[in-house]
Amino acid sequence: MSLSVIRLTPNTFESRPKSFALGERAWRRAVQMVDKAGYRPNIVGELGKRDVAPFARHLRQAMATPAVPDEDRPELERLLDYLTGTGANVGGLALTKGIRAWNEQ
Repeated sequence: MSLSVIRLTPNTFESRPKSFALGERAWRRAVQMVDKAGYRPNIVGELGKRDVAPFARHLRQAMATPAVPDEDRPELERLLDYLTGTGANVGGLALTKGIRAWNEQ
């Protein structure tokens, strides 16, 4: 497990405590999978509110293929759950890179 994480933080003030963290390798894998599935959002510092739903849809489509490595699947499924649940209607997600906290999985 990598110590480097990507944290997705909602842009709306009241939703800021509902951030989500995943390993940098899993985030890079998700972006590559979405790109190969035919969607390339402009991800520079954030995933815009118009990009969250299409990103999740293409990630779900890419995860339906057997090409997803088993070691990445649990973290990618957590990301997909976040993007379709808590992160779906929060006005976009800011992306920051940091170090994994001691209590994060």
